[in-house]
Amino acid sequence: MGILGNHIKRKTLKKILKEMILEDLYARKTKCSDFKQTKKDLVEMIRHQAPSSNVKEFSTSEHSTGTYGMGHQLEDKLFDVYDTFCQGSYKDMAPSLIRKLYVELAELWPKDTMDPNQIREAIWRARGRI
Repeated sequence: MGILGNHIKRKTLKKILKEMILEDLYARKTKCSDFKQTKKDLVEMIRHQAPSSNVKEFSTSEHSTGTYGMGHQLEDKLFDVYDTFCQGSYKDMAPSLIRKLYVELAELWPKDTMDPNQIREAIWRARGRI
């Protein structure tokens, strides 16, 4: 406060700090609503995807489960969800939070059709196209 106090009065400093806090709260609220909307759009895309035509069997993998084939559109939407989740905080984002996001996204598909590694790979493929 000593260094700033020499150049800015206390009332002005308090006013600026309050404005910064309000702007940060508004930005977080906007980010949360954007994330929810993008996730809702992803759920609709998954729901409209016909499982009979898009399921492929992988018997060579460790888990030998069916998986939905993802097109570029679905991968891009996954990347949008990931990007909105991590927006502005790539350096501060803990890897455990990102892993939780992968698990949460994998749970959107029918049981045993998608795992977090496939979600991560789809996001990285979409990131590579951008």
